[in-house]
Amino acid sequence: MALTERSRSALYLGLSNIVDEEAVQEMMSFFPARDVEDPVTKELLRAEMAGLRAEMASLRAEMSAMESRIIRWNVATMFVFAGAIIALVRL
Repeated sequence: MALTERSRSALYLGLSNIVDEEAVQEMMSFFPARDVEDPVTKELLRAEMAGLRAEMASLRAEMSAMESRIIRWNVATMFVFAGAIIALVRL
C-alpha cells in the first residue's frame, strides 16, 4: 500500500523519536511512496515469469524456423556454386 507524503513524514517524525533514525529509514524503504512502487507479490512475479517463459518459447520456435531456412538457403547456394564451377571447368 502506498503512503502519501504527509503520512510518510508523520510516521518518520514519530518513529524517529522512539527508534534509531537509520532503522526508521530502513523500515520506511519497505513502504513505497507511490503506487508505481508497490512491492511485487508472489502471484504477480509468477504471472510475469510465466509470460516471460511463454515469450522465450515462442522466440525459440522462431529461431528454430529461421535456422532451418538458413540451412536450406546455404545448401541451395552450394548446389548453385557447384554447378557454376562444373560449368566453368567444362568450358
